[in-house]
Amino acid sequence: METFNPHPKQEIVINDNSRWRLVNCGRRFGKTTLAVNEMLAYAALRPKSLIVYFAPTFTQARDIAWRMLKNTAPQYGRISQINESRLEIKINDSEIWLRGVENYESARGLGIHFLVVDEIAMMRNWYHIWEEVLYATTRDTKGQGLFCSTPKGYNHWFEMWEKGQRGEDEYKSWTFTSYDNPYIPAEEIDKAKIQLRR
Repeated sequence: METFNPHPKQEIVINDNSRWRLVNCGRRFGKTTLAVNEMLAYAALRPKSLIVYFAPTFTQARDIAWRMLKNTAPQYGRISQINESRLEIKINDSEIWLRGVENYESARGLGIHFLVVDEIAMMRNWYHIWEEVLYATTRDTKGQGLFCSTPKGYNHWFEMWEKGQRGEDEYKSWTFTSYDNPYIPAEEIDKAKIQLRR
């Protein structure tokens, strides 16, 4: 079990207290590692919280974050329950759920304390999902959020990221590249870029 040792750019995000943090980053930056450890740290520091992670699909939530969440969780406290079929962990009297945004309506009525949304640039109807459903789940709890995505042109994610650049509505945003992750050799990133061009 590897202890999370955040690299300097991840630390910038971790140490920021903005309500809505947006990380626009290259592949292999370490956004899933950041997200999983942020969720577990929240559970450790604030017992009896509901923490929910959304990926574009339930399958992606399972494939991207579930194994890492289960493997990392024991570093943060006592796990009292794991539900493999629903992708849910109970730790330190807090609950962490992994979900797919294709079923975002099921979040209505929840009181979410910490919300993570991964790969927003890939999500359709994002404004409706956010404004009509997900934002409402954080109102009563005064919840916070971490939003991560690789860029995909000038779309809804770019517009949301720009709000963070302006410091608008409690948003803060950053852009990082794959090269900002010192744990990935630069030559490996170079090779991956060449393969993607083929």
